[in-house]
Amino acid sequence: MFHGNSEREILTYAQIHTVHLIILFSNNRMVTDRAFFGHRVDAIVSKAQCPVVTIILP
Repeated sequence: MFHGNSEREILTYAQIHTVHLIILFSNNRMVTDRAFFGHRVDAIVSKAQCPVVTIILP
């Protein structure tokens, strides 16, 4: 389990462990200025050094 800033924890883990793909799930369906994803998903997608797949859960 990780504590703290989720974006930073995910990105740090991915970098340390040489992750080749990050898969994120989101249940945020609201259309906002950040498309269909929340700000945390947006931050990870924009800062990740590997591809990121985002899936919206029903």
